[in-house]
Amino acid sequence: MAKRSTTLPAKSATASKKLKTDKAERPETGSGSGSLDVSLPASATGADALAAAQAEQRAWTKLDDENGHAKDDAHAIVARLFEESVERCEKALGLSLSDLTVDGSAPIGASAKSTAEGKGKGTEVDGLGYAAATYPELTLTYARALTGLGAFLGVQKLLEVAGRVVDALLASGEEGTKVCGEAALIKAHICLETLRVGNKLGGIPLEVENSGPIAGGDEPADEDDSLDDDDDGHEPDDEDPEKTAKIQQEVEFMQEARSSFIKGIAAFVHDSNTHTLKRISSANQLRNYALLANACDKKSPVPISMVTFALSILDTPYSPKAPLIPDQAIADALHVTKAACLFHLARLRARDDDRGATQDTKECLRALGMVVGNQEHEENAELTGQAYIFLSTVTPNDTLALAAYERGVKLLKQVLEREPGNELLRGQLQALGAAGDNERDDDEEEILEDEDGIAFNLEEEIDRDDVYSDDEHDQDSEEEDDEYGGEESGDEVTDVDE
Repeated sequence: MAKRSTTLPAKSATASKKLKTDKAERPETGSGSGSLDVSLPASATGADALAAAQAEQRAWTKLDDENGHAKDDAHAIVARLFEESVERCEKALGLSLSDLTVDGSAPIGASAKSTAEGKGKGTEVDGLGYAAATYPELTLTYARALTGLGAFLGVQKLLEVAGRVVDALLASGEEGTKVCGEAALIKAHICLETLRVGNKLGGIPLEVENSGPIAGGDEPADEDDSLDDDDDGHEPDDEDPEKTAKIQQEVEFMQEARSSFIKGIAAFVHDSNTHTLKRISSANQLRNYALLANACDKKSPVPISMVTFALSILDTPYSPKAPLIPDQAIADALHVTKAACLFHLARLRARDDDRGATQDTKECLRALGMVVGNQEHEENAELTGQAYIFLSTVTPNDTLALAAYERGVKLLKQVLEREPGNELLRGQLQALGAAGDNERDDDEEEILEDEDGIAFNLEEEIDRDDVYSDDEHDQDSEEEDDEYGGEESGDEVTDVDE
């Protein structure tokens, strides 16, 4: 049984201060013993401790905030497991966190293995560079553990050190290799977490944050509220050099994250399964950051840009020379992730572009329609229902709006039957005036007709792209380019053959 300690011995002063503060403010466990079982076998590696920390972190995010003692104890366990991973990696690599300065004033890790292995008495050695070149896989685990700990505790100093570890891996490896690919993806993750922590956008790391489209969990922006805000958004203020410098730094982090995601994913292009999984993970991080940024500033163009980039990552093909296509479960996960990104993009775009939001929502439903597994269909029934409900609010087609509303309500009622404790969904259905029992059987839907008296087919309408005149399309494109400086590509609404 390990004592309830959450300090890193002889480690970063910033991390130690943060951890000690957390301990001082944290209530004791119900037993009053002040100890938590975070023991690991002596044979456990840094990778074993990291896997345990990540598993406990996922469990921690699911705990109810009202159960303060349990959540505090779980927080302490997660932090300690991340620390265990850091410490075991350092022991194996011969590094010390206190040596990993970020100001570049001294070589890193003068007491590392390279010194002990005959580099010369009194010779300063870059121990981190040696570790990265000699033990790349272990150094990757070290970088992941530092990133996980820094993101979980919100300590930027740890994220900076993790970034330097990744830089050493990139410098010592050959571009295009899997090690450099993994390092680049960690670098992108560090950039996003640095922005999240620096801007105080929530307390849950992006890798585990799941801001899915549940009822009441992702409210669309209120246009009136957003218009009432001071119009200072993300525009640089010439009279505030500090604010201008911060904005420029954020832009640099975003650009570095973007290039690192692209470089990292490209390293796995010949392995269809790994390539697809990396795209999914990257897109989820970008989407989660976009939702947090939108909650902070509903007028910022950053969320749309982030989600659009996430979609471009999901559409990045693996090599045609890859020996296998992705496994079906992985392919289904890709379609679900794309659907979630399209759903949130539609909600973001709906403030200024109902037609674009309509098209995005249709594409969301098409992506969900490509999911093969029955279990995945059930798990994503709420997303499907929410997409239909949202489509009914943005489409200019009255018949489509009515049909989508009825289908959405039907699906959400089925979800509520399976999850009677889902109070958010129950409240949404009540607000929609649809909380009662279905008037018709579940399998029966009203037969609707279009304006020409032809029976309306909802599935066919979902598969059909909306058609606009070239003048309307060109005008929309010009307005979008003006607003986002030409960087926002979006999902274009294209003409199709009738």
